[in-house]
Amino acid sequence: MSCLKLLCLKSTLISLCLIFTSFNVVFYDSHSHPISIEQAIRNNLVNCNITSNGGHESSCVNMNLENKSLHDLTVKIESGRNLLSNDTNKQDILIVNEEIFVLNKGGQNEKDLFGFCSQSHKGSPSLNETYSLGDMKDKKTVQLTNYLSKNNYPLSAMQNAIWVMTNNRRVEGIFHENRDSIQSLMDYVSDLTYQFTPWYSIEYFNEE
Repeated sequence: MSCLKLLCLKSTLISLCLIFTSFNVVFYDSHSHPISIEQAIRNNLVNCNITSNGGHESSCVNMNLENKSLHDLTVKIESGRNLLSNDTNKQDILIVNEEIFVLNKGGQNEKDLFGFCSQSHKGSPSLNETYSLGDMKDKKTVQLTNYLSKNNYPLSAMQNAIWVMTNNRRVEGIFHENRDSIQSLMDYVSDLTYQFTPWYSIEYFNEE
């Protein structure tokens, strides 16, 4: 009887070791499988500090990540991830370009992130204002940010395209003096929002 108990105990320990090892592969074999920034923060694997570079478009925020884990990490900042301003009077920032952070054990890295304001009615962030990690945006907004990351449009047109999705603006709010340079963007956003592509554009002033 005692031999049977010992065998069961050994089997249990082996099973637990295998389970623990599999979790280690999921969390830490990150050079092959990057983990999301949300997962890294939720599992207390990184310290994350996000500050404004001033302004609300292009490379307008800086993210610093410190690896707190016992392993090397690769962390992904997704296109379509929203960053929340800690000042509720200032604009949140929506990330357009995906970024990858490669972090050695105990190491840190920082990068400027490419994104745009996602709240047209609020003020533009000032230098060194702080942000917190927010959620991923809805499916269609993420489709737009992925599309923008793969195409080269004027910054102002990209910003206005995002406001169509996040502030329910009309497609004609996507403006540029050279209409030909943004025609495909207007067509894409029209398809996303089930609108007809207008033949005219509206230029907004005093956004800040």
